[in-house]
Amino acid sequence: GRNWFQLYLMRQREISYALVQRAAAAGFDTLFFTVDTPVAGARLRDKRNGFSIPPQLTLPTVLDAATRPWWWYDFLTTPKLEFASLTATGGTVGDLLDMAMDPTISFADLTVIRDMWPGKLA
Repeated sequence: GRNWFQLYLMRQREISYALVQRAAAAGFDTLFFTVDTPVAGARLRDKRNGFSIPPQLTLPTVLDAATRPWWWYDFLTTPKLEFASLTATGGTVGDLLDMAMDPTISFADLTVIRDMWPGKLA
């Protein structure tokens, strides 16, 4: 079947370039160069609910997990949540996106990606 990879260009271009190379090596045939999320939205619900990456142990989190012992088991016995393309974490999802995504994407960036990518570009 067809395999496509969606790329969000990072501020640290080397991360994006490495992802392009990994996608090509993994056999993806189409790369979607995404430009619609260079700036994160307010994500007010995440802020209100205290959602962060990595998850933080707060009083509401502990109370919510108190009735779910399997959550504690998973939390205590599995590696912490990590993202292959985002190595610096801490804060809300919006904070993370603002830190990682680059609002200055240009046609020059597209040219670099096009030169790196052996397959179709969308």
